[in-house]
Amino acid sequence: MYDVVGVGEVLIDFSPSFQGPMGNPGFEMNPGGAPANCLAANAKLGGSCAFIGSVGQDFFGKFLREQLEGLRIDTRGVVEVPELTTIDFVANDANGERQFAFFRNPGADTRLSLEHIRDGWWLDAKIFHYGTLSFTDEPCASAVREMRNMARKKGVLISFDPNYRENLWKSEEAARTIMLENLDGCDILKLSEEELYLISGTETADPERAIEKLLDKGIRYVFVTAGGKGAWYGVRGEIGFEQAFPVKAVDTTGCGDAFLGTMHYLLLHRSGWSIGKRTRYANAAAAICATGRTGIAAMPSWEQIVALAEGGENDSRND
Repeated sequence: MYDVVGVGEVLIDFSPSFQGPMGNPGFEMNPGGAPANCLAANAKLGGSCAFIGSVGQDFFGKFLREQLEGLRIDTRGVVEVPELTTIDFVANDANGERQFAFFRNPGADTRLSLEHIRDGWWLDAKIFHYGTLSFTDEPCASAVREMRNMARKKGVLISFDPNYRENLWKSEEAARTIMLENLDGCDILKLSEEELYLISGTETADPERAIEKLLDKGIRYVFVTAGGKGAWYGVRGEIGFEQAFPVKAVDTTGCGDAFLGTMHYLLLHRSGWSIGKRTRYANAAAAICATGRTGIAAMPSWEQIVALAEGGENDSRND
């Protein structure tokens, strides 16, 4: 049985990494995509993961498959399609915050179809994870919606991360509609502050009150990540906040995925831990990710997370 099966986009992040001879930024090819990043964070900690998605019949697609397999992520669900593998260019400001330029019209990641997922091997999982970018285009939207419904019926925990990217949606309202649809039947929800405001329909929202409302919908675990401030967490009977770890951010791409992938691992493999302690460790993973370049390559090891979360003391309880 898999710990986590994820579906959605795996793509190429071109991240600035050097200065060219003309003084212009040079970009390095890196593997990325929110669901793939999330699985990578889990797999780096020893979790058993499988990825389902579509890539192009090009060297980018081959590269992405090899990167996933290098992390021991099962890629039997990765299919090749005629469209080109999706790519995006990432620009970072002095604080590591990102801007994205996507080349996806349509990208290979949107071509996953129902015929690719009829075999139910992927239902042998504890957690099924996905985001909203699978819902921007058909046939992927129908395929992921069907997978979500199948996983619910099987009793698999549903994990949802909106991962809002404004320039990939026709309108903000279209994205909000999809987000609200996927709150129903969700077990594990990870939101950024921006996404919290978006689903709340306001420019500001009290995280504690908003989390309480989400828990009232039946969601078991709610997390709201707030960048360099930290993260809110909520379970039935307990809502709290864990501060972030101060680090020099180089690239914040994938930090939310590092948080959630680590949280998946902790929910399954640290059953005796409090939700606050789990959030502290997930914050540590996100902070370490911010000090590296782009998503998958920057996912931390367990030893790195422990060193930051516990000041270098290796906590072996519930191992």
